[in-house]
Amino acid sequence: MDKELDILKKKLEREKNARKQAEAILEAKALELYNTNQELVNLNSSLENLISQRTESLLLSELQYKTLVQNLQVGILLEDSERKVILANLEFCNLFSLSIEPETLKGINYNHVADLFGGLLSDKENFNVRVEELLENNKIVPKEIIYLKNGKILNRSFVPIFSNGKRISLLWKYEDITEQVKIDDLIRKSEEKYRGIIENMELGLLEVDNNDIILKAYPKFCELTGYSKEELLGFKAMDILLPDDQLRQVVKQQNENRKEGQAGVYEIPIKRKNGEIIWLIISGTPVYNSNGEITGSLGIHLNITASKKTQEALIEANKIAEQARQHEKRFLANMSHEIRTPINGIIGMSHLLSDTELTNQQSEYLGGLMYSADILMSLISDILDISKIEAGEMEMSEQEFSLKNLLTSILFTFNPKLKENNCSLDFKIDSEIQTNVIGDTTFLTQILMNLVSNAVKFTKNGQVLIEINLLCRLGDVLMTEFKVTDTGIGIKSEDLDNVFELFKQANSSIKGEFGGTGLGLAIVKQLVKIHGGEIYVDSTIGKGTTFTFTLPLKDSRNFESTKKETKTKLNSKLEGAYILVAEDNLMNQKYLIGLLKKWNFRYELATNGFEALEFCKSKVNNVLIN
Repeated sequence: MDKELDILKKKLEREKNARKQAEAILEAKALELYNTNQELVNLNSSLENLISQRTESLLLSELQYKTLVQNLQVGILLEDSERKVILANLEFCNLFSLSIEPETLKGINYNHVADLFGGLLSDKENFNVRVEELLENNKIVPKEIIYLKNGKILNRSFVPIFSNGKRISLLWKYEDITEQVKIDDLIRKSEEKYRGIIENMELGLLEVDNNDIILKAYPKFCELTGYSKEELLGFKAMDILLPDDQLRQVVKQQNENRKEGQAGVYEIPIKRKNGEIIWLIISGTPVYNSNGEITGSLGIHLNITASKKTQEALIEANKIAEQARQHEKRFLANMSHEIRTPINGIIGMSHLLSDTELTNQQSEYLGGLMYSADILMSLISDILDISKIEAGEMEMSEQEFSLKNLLTSILFTFNPKLKENNCSLDFKIDSEIQTNVIGDTTFLTQILMNLVSNAVKFTKNGQVLIEINLLCRLGDVLMTEFKVTDTGIGIKSEDLDNVFELFKQANSSIKGEFGGTGLGLAIVKQLVKIHGGEIYVDSTIGKGTTFTFTLPLKDSRNFESTKKETKTKLNSKLEGAYILVAEDNLMNQKYLIGLLKKWNFRYELATNGFEALEFCKSKVNNVLIN
């Protein structure tokens, strides 16, 4: 019994210990479970915060993304794998004239969206067929042109989006390129236009790099030189086309100018493939790259061979013409001497004859003879003056003279004609011109003589007035204005432009009634021009004509003293002078001897140059050669 009780006690003790161990384990596990639970609570709280942050970040990103998409200047349509709209922007609606908000398209199948704008498509059927092809190919298509009925031109891009090899969405992008297409079309047409112009203008274009290597040769240039593009590209232009080193130096200098950014135009001969030499005028300009760097030059070549030959022919013709002018000048000079010699004899002898006792009839005949001789001498002088002016041989010389004395001499010269025409001649000089002047007295006399001669010729029972006015004074230069006014027949307004032209008169009836060659006023205009002045005419039919010209003269204040001194010296030289007459023309000999006898001068006659030289050698101390 006791043995069983001990066994029972031991068993109870074991069970008690086991229960204690179990309770300890349970307490440890409960604590571990509590700690784990606390960790889970903390982890859940942290996860919720992280999820909240991530959610806010995603919402912000989505908002930014949507805002960005909505503000794009291209139309965007994003679909899911089932082809339902995920996103559309306002530009997409505007491009296809959809009067709805982009959000209302969300969730709508693409086919239904296409139905909304299908009426605007130029070809709806082909549009849908092409969409199916894009979906089947699943490849990015960056550019396709779509035409709308309202005139818009769109560029469509298609982008399939994949994840893990599976298509999850589709992106459609539409961009309005209407204006760009118009601009490109204008540029294309402009390029075609100017390309056509250049090709039709027979201009050869050649592009070279900075080392003169040919980069591009245009068809007209190849045609111009006879070379094909293959024969030119990659070679140096000057090595192929220029015949000698001197010309190469010219082109090298031009190429250096291009490198400095300078354009240039020059003429040069080149050698064609067949050896023919042709002349070109080349306009070269630098070629720049996108960085503004000079990479070469472009030359525009124009064939001027024909013009060059014409120019050479003109030069040769000018040489021949110049030779002819020289022959003409020599002829006129010779003829002047040959014709003037007998005319001078006629005039001189006529004057000597007029001093003898003549009958009335002889005086009348002699007057006609002298009148004709004077006209002939005047005509020859005019022709020679014109010849000298055209040859540029009329040169100014400056002398000091009195305007009053010059006008008085002119008045005295025309006295006989004035009486014949019952015409008066007077002159007025500006009171501000107090001194003598310096100018070409020969030119001025000839100008005034021609103008006064015309005025007297065309004025019957009237008046001719010469006026000299001071326009302004610049230092010692006097800008003077001369007016020759008559009360004669006048000139028609339509004839005024002709009066200064060679061999022209106001009208054909003038020559028949009044005579003349039409050279006088042409000479006047040229002389005024040589003197640095201008001339013009104003006239009224039946009332008269005024010729006005300007001349620059110089002021002088010592003319009178110089004149007296010169006259005194001249008189002293002539007193007791022994005159040598060197003349080979018999008529002139008689005229000169007649004059010298009339003036009581002693003389010696030499009929040729040899006799004159021999006389001078023997009489050098008391001979004054005149």
